[in-house]
Amino acid sequence: MMASSYRIFGAALLLGLAGCGQAAESVKDSLSQEFRAEYIKECTSSSTAFGMDSSETQAFCTCSVDKIQQDYGLKEQLNLSDEQMDKVLDYCMDQADPEVG
Repeated sequence: MMASSYRIFGAALLLGLAGCGQAAESVKDSLSQEFRAEYIKECTSSSTAFGMDSSETQAFCTCSVDKIQQDYGLKEQLNLSDEQMDKVLDYCMDQADPEVG
């Protein structure tokens, strides 16, 4: 009888931990989507101010946020150094105009 109680407790604990993992993943996805939306908003505003047309701006901002999210974890994304950001921007400039790079 005692062994079956431990099994039930163990199964309940595993189910609870699995639920926590799903919740953490959901929060991570939500933060990632929020970062992406805010980044594109700010990037679009800055790029337009520098005279890029809307199609160039869209391509450049999408490229750079994709590269950031591909190469860096969420904590890093929020604290990119100037050097890290320069690498991302150089990569996307090369993608937009391979002749320049």
